[in-house]
Amino acid sequence: MTQRSGSTNDEAWAVFRAAVADGRLDAAEEAARSLLDRRAASTPVQRAEVWLELARLYRAAARWAEAEAACRAARREARRGGAPEWEGKAINEAGWVYQLQGRLDEADRCYRAAGALARRHGLAWLQAAARHNRASVASLRGERRRSVTRFAQAALAFERLGAWKEAAIVWKNRAETCDLLGWRRAAMRSLARAQEAARRADDPRTTGLVALMTARHALRWRRPGEAAEPLATARRVLGAVGPAVRWPEVELAEAELRAQQGDDRGARRHLRRAIALAKRFGVPHLEAEAHRERARVCAEAGHLRLALACLARAHAAFRAAQAQGEIPSLKAMQAQLEALFAELAQRWGDRIEAADGITAGHCRRVAELALGLASRVGVGPEAHFWLRIGGLLHDVGKIEVRPEVLGKPGPLTPEERREMERHTVYGDRILRGMGMPDWVAAIARHHHERWDGRGYPDGLVGEGIPFEARLLAVVDIFDALTSDRQYRPALPVTEALRILREERGKGLDPALVDAFCAWIESSYGAAGAAAAN
Repeated sequence: MTQRSGSTNDEAWAVFRAAVADGRLDAAEEAARSLLDRRAASTPVQRAEVWLELARLYRAAARWAEAEAACRAARREARRGGAPEWEGKAINEAGWVYQLQGRLDEADRCYRAAGALARRHGLAWLQAAARHNRASVASLRGERRRSVTRFAQAALAFERLGAWKEAAIVWKNRAETCDLLGWRRAAMRSLARAQEAARRADDPRTTGLVALMTARHALRWRRPGEAAEPLATARRVLGAVGPAVRWPEVELAEAELRAQQGDDRGARRHLRRAIALAKRFGVPHLEAEAHRERARVCAEAGHLRLALACLARAHAAFRAAQAQGEIPSLKAMQAQLEALFAELAQRWGDRIEAADGITAGHCRRVAELALGLASRVGVGPEAHFWLRIGGLLHDVGKIEVRPEVLGKPGPLTPEERREMERHTVYGDRILRGMGMPDWVAAIARHHHERWDGRGYPDGLVGEGIPFEARLLAVVDIFDALTSDRQYRPALPVTEALRILREERGKGLDPALVDAFCAWIESSYGAAGAAAAN
């Protein structure tokens, strides 16, 4: 780096570097103004450094447009100063910005460009870094076998340079990818290389990260006895030197260790800590993972209501993570979350049906029919998950109704009828209390409203009834009509459709009735829908 002149400029650099080290973006921006002034004594290379540090801070704050602009400015100044190393760093940083937004093709192009520039100018460290980043992109794309090869190439390149800290991190990442592929022995070999590189690096942070991965590897293969010691090392080292954003991962691993040791209370304690730390440090994908694991523990103990509340929080945290641009690495995790959510909602719905004495599978069928009708009337797939949950739990409020009323075989008294109708209000309260979206809770509250305003609990009229509740009302009535009940056998499908059409514009949304009847009749052919009963 060239010598900086002028005490004022030196002071600005000191302030800038301190702000960058502390992650204080506002202070860094203010200090950067004087350093980027062309009248100041700074050189193009120094200005490239300033822009690059700003880009990293913008990236950390998920201010993507500003991060991209800062990368372009850093590259422009590096070219002006004839500094290919800084230009390559700027291109590499742009790749990170794109990668975290899920723009993997653009990220890969940046990493390829950085690698090509590094080869032209003999910048071996930058070339290895670009290869490592391309391995990360391949892993995010699901091209894990390719990423394993690239990780190894990058790690070996760093070893040849004596860059042991970087080599340790790359071997660690390779071990994690091998674990995801189910290659236990390959993961163990990579971990051994990571541990040796970390020993040579003599860097506490790197030692802590490798120890954490070693513990996670043992837990993945359900070997808690091999996880305890490296996990204790990770906790001790990362607790002292950071980075603090890794602390939630340590708590998650501690929770898994306790669970595998049969200590459910200890597992729940560490999961609560993981959630609190993830919120504190703004790491929503780790918060989501902790909520999901807490839900699993609760479900195994039979606490389905609490488990579903945890999953609702996990889903919200995943959405927050996606808003930060972490989409590629979260897709598989979110799919697993939603599958578990639907499974537990279905189990809870089955419990409600058993208490109510209605035909088994009603909530499941209502959910599936609701999805089919939603697709028919143009509801986008982004709403399908929560619509399924709303269908599975639309009668959840019945758990608050007295069993003698819920299971009464004969007609209800007026007082009992009022209590039964309150299940809609109870369901709304339960789902909101669990953190479900408002419109999902509205399904539980309003699926017994009528188009003509004579429904309950609020007597809403026409399009004043939430759309999803109107949709669910159609399929709920259809399934009730075509299922055996205590007081009558199932009706033929053709008769059920006739009754739905009679309710068109009275109890039910006419457009939704038309769409549903057309869908059912077309699904079973012109020969008539009776055979489908």
